[in-house]
Amino acid sequence: EIAGRTAVTKAGTRLGTVAYMSPEQALGEKLDRRTDIWSLGVVVYEMATGTHPFPGDYDQAVVYQILNQEPEPITSLRSNVPMELERIVRKAMQKDRDNRYQHVDEMLVDLRALRKEFTSRVSTEATKVGRESRTEIRSPEDLKQVPRSRKARGLWLSMTLLLFLSTLVMTFLYLKRGPPSQQTIRAAILPPPNYNFTYAAGGQTAISPDGRNLAFVTSDFGIQQLWVHSLDASTAQPLAGTEGAFLPFWSPDSRVIGFFSAEKLKRIEASGGTPQTICDARQPRGATWSKDGLIVFALNTTGLLYKVNAAGGTPMPITVLDTAHHELTQRWPCFLPDGEHFLYFGYTLPGAKRNAIKIGSLSAGFKKSLFPAHTNVAYANGYLVFLQGTTLMAQVFDAKALELRGEPVPIAEDVRFEVGIGRGDFSVSQNGILVCRAGAPQVAEQLLIVDRAGKTIKALGPPTVHSNPRVSPDGQRIALDMFDLTSRNRDIWIYELTRESLTRVTTDSAADLFPIWSPDGSKIVYHSDRNGFHDLFMRDLSEARVEESLLVSGEDKEATDWSSNGTFLIYTAWEAPRRGRDIWILPLTGEQKPRVWLKTEFDEWDPRLSPDMRWMAYVSNESGHYEVYVQEFAEGGSRRQVSMNGGEVPRWGRNGKELLFFGSSEGKVMAAEIISVGTKLEVGEVRPLLDTKQLDAAYFNDVFPGGERLVLTTAPIKRTPTPMTLIVNWPNAIERRGKK
Repeated sequence: EIAGRTAVTKAGTRLGTVAYMSPEQALGEKLDRRTDIWSLGVVVYEMATGTHPFPGDYDQAVVYQILNQEPEPITSLRSNVPMELERIVRKAMQKDRDNRYQHVDEMLVDLRALRKEFTSRVSTEATKVGRESRTEIRSPEDLKQVPRSRKARGLWLSMTLLLFLSTLVMTFLYLKRGPPSQQTIRAAILPPPNYNFTYAAGGQTAISPDGRNLAFVTSDFGIQQLWVHSLDASTAQPLAGTEGAFLPFWSPDSRVIGFFSAEKLKRIEASGGTPQTICDARQPRGATWSKDGLIVFALNTTGLLYKVNAAGGTPMPITVLDTAHHELTQRWPCFLPDGEHFLYFGYTLPGAKRNAIKIGSLSAGFKKSLFPAHTNVAYANGYLVFLQGTTLMAQVFDAKALELRGEPVPIAEDVRFEVGIGRGDFSVSQNGILVCRAGAPQVAEQLLIVDRAGKTIKALGPPTVHSNPRVSPDGQRIALDMFDLTSRNRDIWIYELTRESLTRVTTDSAADLFPIWSPDGSKIVYHSDRNGFHDLFMRDLSEARVEESLLVSGEDKEATDWSSNGTFLIYTAWEAPRRGRDIWILPLTGEQKPRVWLKTEFDEWDPRLSPDMRWMAYVSNESGHYEVYVQEFAEGGSRRQVSMNGGEVPRWGRNGKELLFFGSSEGKVMAAEIISVGTKLEVGEVRPLLDTKQLDAAYFNDVFPGGERLVLTTAPIKRTPTPMTLIVNWPNAIERRGKK
């Protein structure tokens, strides 16, 4: 028994073996690459000092030192050794492996930086000594021609140490190559028989940090479930009690899987058992688990990142929105090795050029922007892994300095992503294993026209990467914005229903989004970021296609409706530093001075005016969840909450006596009876109209005049199995490419 722990060293073990044992190896625990980093630290200590860090006359004494004692500081034994080298060795030899370098690349980055700094210092010293002795000094041999002096002796020691550092770097580069058997291997992983990997948003697959297990979500006709596949087994196992699961992620020790289901954040042992609820999570966008037992996650589709104890508790906000860059939401967090800092995706609008990868911290106030991006990022093996278009890239990242090094290198092609939520379909372990899915972006979706019973009347054209479809007042056209994968830009298009053809309306280099129709169908209004903010523009749909600037100001705006008499627009605006949106009116006649209609501390969006202009429907999060409300348009009028379990996309139908909306928690299109008696408003029966999950439809978009036909967006469902790609030892491929 050694300090309360049992050492499992064997009688007769050679001291030469025990001397390089890590604490976990001495205790008989599971080993990983960090065990080798400990041994490398011991070797460097010996090279720098000429002594072993854990001396002992017999094996048990050495093991006791390894488990319980700290080695004597290098600088106390060799005063000329830089403090930075001592720090590097001390970090490599941390008894808790979570506090060591997590990959040899990180240690190599620090050694290279030290060598660079020391090279500059030695060069300066050599210049001074050479000038005094009138001798050009390039090596220790040149110093033999210099009279002995304190400066010369110091320079000789410095140059010898520089040679030592250079040898260390070259040794690490050699060790990093690994044996010839560590070739990069690619393989396909098929879903379980009679199932398919879900075709839902990216992030439904997660490789464990130790690279041994794969968690993934299957979808069988709308029913999702979480599975675990051990990579050394031939079959996967479903986890009971995880029906409806999505966005899985792992604990740092690879024993527990976190996931979301039924508006909750949950956890379950990878070996199975009963899922445990951690906290509420309405519409989450990713999570990450720290070595200290904290989970950072995006609680909703808009807003901040939160932290919560993995054992359960109340989520607490840990970030603030970057209002200077019009950030709407932060999502897809990923902890860095120190357990303090994390990466995340700062999101403004789908495909917007201001979207970026950023670094946050559990400590308040820290924030750093790294680079523009359109999806999430992951950290592994000393690299950041992210998408450029559909190519998965890796770039060296200094996790200590929080800085990128060098240039990005491709590691996989044709990787799927979803523009709408900014999520790539890939996952990485911490030991060189990567899983991704190939194919077109997941958001290539189909527009459907259905009747009130859910029967498909028409599928509109081929699947495209689109959003925000709006039906024209005459019901003959649909305006929408479409994303171009090549230019990574959005423009307005119009679909002619009778001719079944698409016509492009905008062609500029800025993002043009969210079209709305004028009451007579002759114009459209949309917002564009060409001036830095999302401003409002109007375009005539005649052959001239003349564009007019309607509202340019220092905040982001989004037009949502046009009054039935054509005299004003309704729009929402974000005013920094507030997080929420407010509802405004823009007159189209007279002075055209905007005025606020509803401004609160909450987030109000998607306002829609009834055809008779008496009632305004909108969405607000004042209850803590997004719900649909209807309020009298006249100032100070009555108001009623329409949805009770989550609601969005309010759309007026049947002459303003009915309001349709999307019940976001249930995936159903709901129909609410609107009753007005004088100046009073009452909400009558609220009933399900159709279940979008039964139609494989992802979203309710709009309603045709009269309310008898609806527009839905659905992802094409592939019933044939689509494999995942497994890439083993992907960092080796990068290193070999760099040596060519």
